[in-house]
Amino acid sequence: MVFELLRAALGDRHLTFRGRSSGTLMAQQYAELFPRRVRALVAGSNMDHSLSGADFRERRPRPSRTPSRNS
Repeated sequence: MVFELLRAALGDRHLTFRGRSSGTLMAQQYAELFPRRVRALVAGSNMDHSLSGADFRERRPRPSRTPSRNS
């Protein structure tokens, strides 16, 4: 994983990671693969990364079609 290569190249023992949007998934995957290399992790949400991207999109709630009050 790119983040592990970057961490090692910088010579840091642990990674501090802030993930937003798709970075949330990458942060979770890194923490699962390298749990002893994570110092701190902040994720914008949680995702089921056992699903493929297509499966995740299929299970994601669809946006509401109701008009907003400002319409």
